[in-house]
Amino acid sequence: MISESDLSSQQFGESVASPSLDQESVTFAHLHAEEIDNVVTELPTIKHASLWPLLLFCIHFVHALLYSYLYPYQVYDTDLFAYFIYFRNWLDHTQALHSATFFPVPKPLLVFLLGPLGNPWFAFSVSAIAAAGLGSVVYLIFRNAFGQLPALLFSVFFLLDPLKGILALRSSAELYLCLFFFLSLYLASRDRHGLSSVCIALSALVKPVTLPSAFFFLFVPQLSHIKRWVYTAVALSALPLTFLVLHEVAGGTTSSERFFNEFTAMRNTTAVTPDQVVSFVFWTQLVKTRFPLSAPFGFLGIIMWLAADRRRLTSPLLLFPLGFLVGYFTLSIMSPYSPFFRFFWPLEIWFLAFLVYGIVESARRITFGHATQHKVVMGFLFFFLLDDSLQYYFRYRNKFILPFENGMAFVQRSLEFLKRERQAHESVMTSLAFVPPVMWTLNSYDRTDVVLSVEEKATKGERVQPEWIIYVPTISANLKTNEWLDEIVRAGHYQLRLQEGTSALLRRPAVQPEQMFGPRQDEPQD
Repeated sequence: MISESDLSSQQFGESVASPSLDQESVTFAHLHAEEIDNVVTELPTIKHASLWPLLLFCIHFVHALLYSYLYPYQVYDTDLFAYFIYFRNWLDHTQALHSATFFPVPKPLLVFLLGPLGNPWFAFSVSAIAAAGLGSVVYLIFRNAFGQLPALLFSVFFLLDPLKGILALRSSAELYLCLFFFLSLYLASRDRHGLSSVCIALSALVKPVTLPSAFFFLFVPQLSHIKRWVYTAVALSALPLTFLVLHEVAGGTTSSERFFNEFTAMRNTTAVTPDQVVSFVFWTQLVKTRFPLSAPFGFLGIIMWLAADRRRLTSPLLLFPLGFLVGYFTLSIMSPYSPFFRFFWPLEIWFLAFLVYGIVESARRITFGHATQHKVVMGFLFFFLLDDSLQYYFRYRNKFILPFENGMAFVQRSLEFLKRERQAHESVMTSLAFVPPVMWTLNSYDRTDVVLSVEEKATKGERVQPEWIIYVPTISANLKTNEWLDEIVRAGHYQLRLQEGTSALLRRPAVQPEQMFGPRQDEPQD
């Protein structure tokens, strides 16, 4: 149980530098706590502060359920069905995916955590609990760092983040990575370094980009020399385990690099280079996209937090996120990739917390701690963050959530039709995003020649004519793919079996018009 004395913002940064505070820091902490207390007197209070994490757990859990009601087809995620397939093939000793191209990379922990469930709604139940746990953990971290008011305000804006709800619905790797990464950070800040190293290992079994944070344990002064190396080794043990799982379920450790190369080529984009990683995260993602109006307060919050006590330069709250960034920097050298905003979601959460703290602390200093003026100034400044959050939500919803939601809804209806009309030997071609769900639903997960990827065939320039095509043009890596598919449809004289908007289920006739009547008069003859 965490006592009230643990909540000062000073104590969070001391776990590495020093187990105790000097007199000046103690005085600052008490004065700061009194000022915060004056501001939160009119907030809804809970008798015991330890109940806030439990309450937030429930709120975040309901939040996940609300998203499942609004966007039910998000649970049919590409990577999630890939985990089902990898696990089933591993159980059956099937090596069909060992040489597969354009197929999602297995995440070792999730293959064996979610793979056995075999049902997207079962997986979502686990992910909803994980999302609720994440909400409580990050609240505890930032309450200990900044105080209760900034932590509660952070929780409000965290709930407005569309990625939080969508990643929970999709049982995304980034959700589980965040959970174990921030749990490790919290445990490290409470001097529970052994458990913290285990959580780093678990996060690295999702994606190894968190491994550089493990070197934090080498520089914890209160640990013995042996424990430093043991805890670091525990965290780094995720690397050989990852290689072992990749060898077992994907036939080798090159699947990740192969997929990144294929996906980059498919999207007609260039992979991010090491010198672009930092600028992409802090400029493209945080400043230009996520917080265009309020981002300066995030950087100001970091500066003010560090300036209050320079020993915080060795705090896990600073070093863990930097280690995470180093992980993606290293990955860009070893296996260049096309960046997605969700990749850097942990840094976005971390920055949001400092942004909230920067607004609260700036308002306090501007108003010299006067409670009423402090609230007015805070309300004015938080308007910009609210505007950023709502703009981002609707932009993300319209550009990413709804296209996938509508596309997957049509795919599910098409699959019901195919289960009635399709013969077992007939092939189906669809967008890459739908390949694993289609493979799983049609029980074709032990073969790679039945369910075909439009993007793969278009990228390779192969001329194929499958029996069925699930055509969803709104879910496509690039326009050239749609143009290539249009040519295939025209050449195969496909018949329309289902249609909704621009989406269609197409069937190639068993007998082509040329076979019945000869070539058309307007077509050249040999």
